[in-house]
Amino acid sequence: YVEITGASPSAVRAFIMVALFWSSQLLFRQPAPFASLLASGLIVLIIDPWQLWSAGFQFSYAVVAGILLYGLPLMEHINRRLVLFTGLPEMSHRWYHRLSNQVLHSLSGLFAISLSASLISSPLTIYYFKLFNPGAIILNMFIVTIATLIIINGVISLIFGLLQLTAISAFFNHGSWLLIWLINKSIDFSVQIPG
Repeated sequence: YVEITGASPSAVRAFIMVALFWSSQLLFRQPAPFASLLASGLIVLIIDPWQLWSAGFQFSYAVVAGILLYGLPLMEHINRRLVLFTGLPEMSHRWYHRLSNQVLHSLSGLFAISLSASLISSPLTIYYFKLFNPGAIILNMFIVTIATLIIINGVISLIFGLLQLTAISAFFNHGSWLLIWLINKSIDFSVQIPG
């Protein structure tokens, strides 16, 4: 898959990180995402040191490092502090209490990861593209949610396609196309930086 997509820095990073992550589990070691990121970067730079100067490499590694170092700890901190229905004993919680907490924690996780990714990528975006997007945090939350739905639709479509149920498969493909159209039509809050 990485080769089919042209071996972009983000795809290579993801592949090497996943390979290292799963290798650690096969060797009965505690997986360390940040160590996997560093090892991935080292391997890529040993193969091609010029990657260090490419925008794709810098964006990919900086954003993932920001998510691992700031986004995930922020998400855990928010989720510890932000709990609904604390006055009710745990035994009294109904399904809608648990669902409310799960939705709130999912939204706080999306916010924390989007915030960290936006803060880390903003200087690079300004440097390379002379753009600043103050609405990126909220927009990323929306886009990540839609992208997740697109992936789910693709998997469902693939399963129905393998079962030779092409009409149902096509239905989910069209659903994915509609979601992609929504992402393309999303509001752009970019501000051009002079210079």
